[in-house]
Amino acid sequence: MVVQEIASDPPPRASGVPPAWVDTWAERGTHDIYLVYAGPRSLTSPVDNDLPRKTHVLVLTIPWRDIGDSSSASGGVPRWAARLVDRYREVTVGERQVIVLYGSGMHRGMEGVVCALLERPSNAVREVLAYSPESNGVKEVWGRVAAVVLAAGAGKRFGGPKQVVEWRGRPLIWHVLDAVAASEVNEIVVVTGAHRNRVEEVVRRWQDGNPDSPPLRLVYAPDWHEGQSRSVRAGVEALPPVHGALFPLADQPRISPALINVLMAEHRRTLAGIVVPTYGGRPGAPVLFDRRFFGALRQLEGDAGGRQLVRAYPEAVVRVPWPDVSAGWDVDTREMLHTYEEETGS
Repeated sequence: MVVQEIASDPPPRASGVPPAWVDTWAERGTHDIYLVYAGPRSLTSPVDNDLPRKTHVLVLTIPWRDIGDSSSASGGVPRWAARLVDRYREVTVGERQVIVLYGSGMHRGMEGVVCALLERPSNAVREVLAYSPESNGVKEVWGRVAAVVLAAGAGKRFGGPKQVVEWRGRPLIWHVLDAVAASEVNEIVVVTGAHRNRVEEVVRRWQDGNPDSPPLRLVYAPDWHEGQSRSVRAGVEALPPVHGALFPLADQPRISPALINVLMAEHRRTLAGIVVPTYGGRPGAPVLFDRRFFGALRQLEGDAGGRQLVRAYPEAVVRVPWPDVSAGWDVDTREMLHTYEEETGS
């Protein structure tokens, strides 16, 4: 592990990234890290000569006082910062960029800035860390998050492909996709299995009607009949580089963007390995898994899915109570579907 540092517009050391952070990064991986203190004048530095070609992780630390200058903002990020991110991406052959925002008054407009950085066309930024001296450490860690919609089931108890049955005048899975697309999720993966053709056709129709939704890919799990674990595995293996993934069910029509965003916010704040919503004290879906659990998700067997990991790693679990218990409903039978229609007044 080699950590190198270049000072462009260097801040006072007391307000920059604590040296202990660099030590921590060095201990956690085997890749070279390049640390850059970035600012408006960084664009005039000889970037091509600054970065060794072997760099794997590029860390740009940007003072919040400069990000907060909205007079030159473009899409939530000052133009100089956006160009800086893209320019370093052009000369870096590494795995990812990590942006560190530091300074006081972090939460004033931070969410919009972070989302804009994560959605840069270069798509090189994988994580954004917010460091605040008031909290004496990391305030939040932002990263790209995917939603893996599990839609491979045969619907035996329901008597057919419940994913495409209409509820409130629209296919059941559309309600789930609507909620996911309206949330802060960056990528969508839909896993199909039984009734593949019908489900994929319905998903494509939704996609055609929602051109501004996050990128969506359809994945087929050929061994879907061996249990939900196979669908989870297929979804994880299809993921692009992301910080975490949550797993909504295709028959969960009352899931909401607000619930998804709260789960993601809890993950950013705690970096918990597993974030579980609870409804009336009972755990439910969608569960969010940090990327460090992706390997374990690939090894699952049977029909229990990610619940196996929730039981196996209680120390990694953070539970988030959610007041609307209907958000946790999933449709197993036609009778349940009619009951939900009555209870929601549709």
